[in-house]
Amino acid sequence: MKRRAETLEEDSSKRPRTTDELQENVLEMWRDTFHESDINELALQSVTTVGSDYTSTDPNEMRKVTHVFLNSVKEENVKASNQEASGRCWMFAAGNMFRHNIIRALGIRNFEFSMTYLFFFDKLERANYFLLEAKKTLGLPSEDRYVNYIFSDCMEDGGLWNIAANLIDKYGLVPKDAMPETFQSVFSSDMNSILIRKLHGAAIAMRKIKNPTNEKLETIRETCMHQIYDTLTKFLGEPPKKFEWSFYSNDGDGHIIRNLTPSKFKSLTLPDVKLSDDFVILSNYPQKPYFRTYEIQYSAGVQGGKPYTCVNLPIHELKKYAIKMLLDGPGHAVWFSADVSVGMSFEKSALNDSLFNYERVFGKSYPLAKKDISEFQTGFAGHAMTLVGVDIDHVNRPIKWQVENSWGFSDNEEPGEDGFLSMSDRWFTDHVYEVIVHRSLLSRTMMNVVKINPIILTPWDTIHPAKHNFTAARFFYEKLLVCGSKK
Repeated sequence: MKRRAETLEEDSSKRPRTTDELQENVLEMWRDTFHESDINELALQSVTTVGSDYTSTDPNEMRKVTHVFLNSVKEENVKASNQEASGRCWMFAAGNMFRHNIIRALGIRNFEFSMTYLFFFDKLERANYFLLEAKKTLGLPSEDRYVNYIFSDCMEDGGLWNIAANLIDKYGLVPKDAMPETFQSVFSSDMNSILIRKLHGAAIAMRKIKNPTNEKLETIRETCMHQIYDTLTKFLGEPPKKFEWSFYSNDGDGHIIRNLTPSKFKSLTLPDVKLSDDFVILSNYPQKPYFRTYEIQYSAGVQGGKPYTCVNLPIHELKKYAIKMLLDGPGHAVWFSADVSVGMSFEKSALNDSLFNYERVFGKSYPLAKKDISEFQTGFAGHAMTLVGVDIDHVNRPIKWQVENSWGFSDNEEPGEDGFLSMSDRWFTDHVYEVIVHRSLLSRTMMNVVKINPIILTPWDTIHPAKHNFTAARFFYEKLLVCGSKK
């Protein structure tokens, strides 16, 4: 009879010592030891055939996942939006905060803002931001950390709540019909590569001028920005200055509103709302002291916009204010960011660490606390979504959360297949890093914390997720496609 798989502690007591260099006799011993275990043999067959998630799934935990929520702002039959193979989740989540209010107010079946419109101006503003920073750093060597940072991060899709707020406040909003998706808005890699080459070329040209004057530098910047505008128009289409919006209400009546502008449409759908002023980022980064306000340098994304500023709090405070937003506020969904690399089940549309027992398949690992994960960047807030519902117990403690994702849907009529996820409260504790709440819901004590001058952090500080946003989201979108093909 082959032996069972050993625990981490048992392994450590029996493991033979090795030299720093891996040697053939050690590898041979590991091969022999592997095949002594029935569990290893079974895992080898299963993981290579169906992957680690299916192999590690706990069927008893799977049966506990439900998609019925007693408190939800989600309107019936609303279709989940789809960022597809782009890193625009932060932008989609910002639009999804308000779409349910609009659907409810107008009595329509579905509604989406145009993310292509915001994407256009995000790229345009990001290009301008990069060139202005490149101009400021001409005296710094190429190996300087900030020079390296701006060159490596100048045209990624990922972004933050404050960037979305800055864009909407400056450029307004349009419905999806007014500027629909294009090939490159949903598959953005080729577009980004061309934009990056243009920007890097202009920034290096600035550095090569022997006697730089502001006039010479501005000529390069303005020429490049004109090319960026033309390039974006070819990829994404021309942003509308005026448009009309037509829709059917649930009673079957048609409606049309003419002579709209992006500014008027924002005022129509988000009356008296200034996102960068009215909403506050509450964060949970355990490696930093709580009840402090932090600001990341060079994080506005829009020239003249507001930088990323968060109030760092214990996780129960984030939950408390998220519940207030859903139950006591104006009925907005709640923008949040989280690490979706752990505990996400595509099969059950769930976020729940208990669904997968990886240690049973792969053996025990040394434990990682959220503080360690965040501090050493082994996990990060790589995806943004919205909270649209919550179930609470008799003392108002959350049990589970309803989440709106932006990876599309497979069956809009079936809960769990409609692009909306069921998230356990434990998953919220361990993997959620930021929530956005309306300033009016904050307590007096919390308002005093918000007003304190922020501690300024570098753009490569461990609490800054922008460096990683949102390659993870694109990876897991592709994983979703693979899982969907197995159904």
